[in-house]
Amino acid sequence: MRRLLGRKAVTIIAAIVSLTAIPSAGIVASATPALASIHVCLQNTQGCAGAPTVNVGDPVKLTVSGRDINLIHHQFGASTVYQFQIVANPSQCLGISGGFNIDLRNCSGHESNNTDWEKIVGNFPGIAWQSNSLFDWWLDSDGIIGHQLIAGGFRGGNNCAPPCYSVWTD
Repeated sequence: MRRLLGRKAVTIIAAIVSLTAIPSAGIVASATPALASIHVCLQNTQGCAGAPTVNVGDPVKLTVSGRDINLIHHQFGASTVYQFQIVANPSQCLGISGGFNIDLRNCSGHESNNTDWEKIVGNFPGIAWQSNSLFDWWLDSDGIIGHQLIAGGFRGGNNCAPPCYSVWTD
């Protein structure tokens, strides 16, 4: 038994020495997971969040296929908030512009750029996304392909005339 434990200790020590030697050899391991892109689509109807072009200020529209989006999360006080980062241009995120339109905005702005969203799961199917900086405004759509997404009141409230869709698949 003592011999078995001695061998295991030698193996563990050798592994530790090998791992500490890796950075000196120029090999660096990263614990950061790869991001899997998603499509943010309306629940129970057609259409996904998409942007025909991916530059700052470009409108985000309801499209048939949508854009590949990285869902980036970070802490804001006690809450977890998310950004919808465009894979084709990672500096751009979905955000609320003047007039309550959803446009591409610089991700680095966070709250000042209205690009942080709170994920709301309730007694409805799917997910609702509430602006973390403009608390009464939600990611909404009129459900018409080609129309720009808007920040409206949840479930057909302010700024989103019926029919207004506020529930998304992701």
